[in-house]
Amino acid sequence: MELNKYYGEDGLVIDPVLGFTSSSKDISDLIREMNDNGLLVSVIDMSGDVIRVPVKGTGQARPDKPNSGERSGWYSFFQTGTYQSCTYSNWRENITYKWVNTDVNKLSSTEQNQLKAQIQEAQERANDEKIKSQNQVAEDCYKRFRNAEEISEHKYLTYKKIKSYGLKGIKDSLVVPLYNSNIAVKPEIRSLQYITPKSKKSTEDFIKRFVSASEVSGSVFHIGFDWEQFGQLEKLIICEGYATGVSIYEATQLPVLVVFSANFGMKALLNIRKFCNAQLILAYDNDKTGIGLKKAEEIHQAIPNCVVRIPSEQGDYNDLHQKYGLDRVRAELIESKFNIKQYSIKKIVGDPPEVKFLVDKFIPLGVPGILASIGGVGKSYSMIQLAVAIATGGKWWGKEIKEQGSSVIFCAEDSQDEIHRRIAMLDPEGKRFDYHNEIFIYPVPEQLEPLILLREEGITNQAQELVEELKTISNLKMVCFDPLQAFTTANISQSNEAGQMWSSYTSQISAKLNATCITCHHLNKSSLSNDSDNVLSHRQEVLGASSIVNGARWCINLWLSDEQTCTQICLDKGIPFNRMSVVKAGVVKSNSGDVDYSVQTLFRKNAVLEPIENASGGINWD
Repeated sequence: MELNKYYGEDGLVIDPVLGFTSSSKDISDLIREMNDNGLLVSVIDMSGDVIRVPVKGTGQARPDKPNSGERSGWYSFFQTGTYQSCTYSNWRENITYKWVNTDVNKLSSTEQNQLKAQIQEAQERANDEKIKSQNQVAEDCYKRFRNAEEISEHKYLTYKKIKSYGLKGIKDSLVVPLYNSNIAVKPEIRSLQYITPKSKKSTEDFIKRFVSASEVSGSVFHIGFDWEQFGQLEKLIICEGYATGVSIYEATQLPVLVVFSANFGMKALLNIRKFCNAQLILAYDNDKTGIGLKKAEEIHQAIPNCVVRIPSEQGDYNDLHQKYGLDRVRAELIESKFNIKQYSIKKIVGDPPEVKFLVDKFIPLGVPGILASIGGVGKSYSMIQLAVAIATGGKWWGKEIKEQGSSVIFCAEDSQDEIHRRIAMLDPEGKRFDYHNEIFIYPVPEQLEPLILLREEGITNQAQELVEELKTISNLKMVCFDPLQAFTTANISQSNEAGQMWSSYTSQISAKLNATCITCHHLNKSSLSNDSDNVLSHRQEVLGASSIVNGARWCINLWLSDEQTCTQICLDKGIPFNRMSVVKAGVVKSNSGDVDYSVQTLFRKNAVLEPIENASGGINWD
């Protein structure tokens, strides 16, 4: 890490070479700062040479050993006229600092260029010194590993259910050698990784550390082949850690290269690609941060003949090995990215499972669908009303709730205040405070940035992060996006590709969370003239590309009642005639089994839709 920004009182130096951590006044301030940053310095050599010095221990690295000759710090001091500058570094922490005794913004352009040249010269010479230092550390690592004992058993190997492939032991530590990756001939040891139990009794907790001030980035460990064979390899699997590498090798019998961190892989593989034309299979970790996938994709874009094979579940391929066995590891890495063979119909035995419904014979559980209507009919109220019914049980639009649980509604058109008013109308007695399950209504307009889940080029990072957060909600049964067009910048009205991508995304949510994912959407203008009770005649009225409905597993439409029925019900209820007061609802598409395709007649009371058993019989409030 290099600290490279300096904010002065009169401006900002944006040239990273002229970025300073501080601008102290005299040499004593510099010495104090250098000591605070881990270097052991008492006087400053002003020759301009690179001066090697010992370092103290920090929370990140050990100190240089006394009387050992170790010098893991360096500095280079310059004086030009009245201003002084110093560049210094602690190689054990890989941090570089810059110091100057004046405000760099106030230097003339000539002085700034002179200072810049001095810093660049110091850093170039320091890099040469760093290589010398790493060579010295590498020589020490070689001697340590050569003198270490051969090992076949260790607590870590037992815990990970793996064998030793060329490892050794030093005291309680399992030792993995790291080799340089930039030569085609036999490589040299550049560092060592120590894997040590946290305590003598520990069987599951281990500490991993590399030799301080050694060359780790770009270094590798190979399993299942000799280094001289690199030029003849057809496939090479790349992973982050030793245990993962062994599981992969034993599952596939293919050569494996360990790069020790997703962040180090690019450097190592650029070196390897100079003398190896093998297909690179990037088997990085599926970690919570997503860094494994991110770095694998960067390599895939930068280096030819690469494929990405991230584990299907969170963790690494050793985790997959321990949970499911080596056959699963092989299947995901080699047999197919899609693992087609596991879907043989010969494996389908016994009675088929029954279709589960969230709302009895109306809305299936765990599949995506659409609720569509013209504006102002009451979709948003109905979704909150459904969430309440799912949380408490009972009925929705007169139909029984079959699965109780929590719900999340992403509301893109209403503020928190409007949501508050709707909740007050739906739950005036505050019964929500007694619910065992939760209802979350996320007001998108209140957020600092829009919630864009789909763009023309595909599903966004926001969308994937959203799925991960939804996984944390206990007993989730429903997720609702209201309305669709607010969550996408793609041309959802005309692009079938956009409609297909949205359907894939909502299917992903339902599949991963076993929750019903509902998309609220609009009907086109032709629906205003169609008051038929033939539900199939309303299917084509869903606004936009046909792929929106085709990709959904079910679709429910709300449309205005015919004028005669509306007039009769308004008279019966003693309210002025209003076409928006009476609407009808029905399933216009369903891929589920025993679905009720009958038409529901709904009457609006205080903006809330409730079913009417018949046109004149009044509202059933039970």
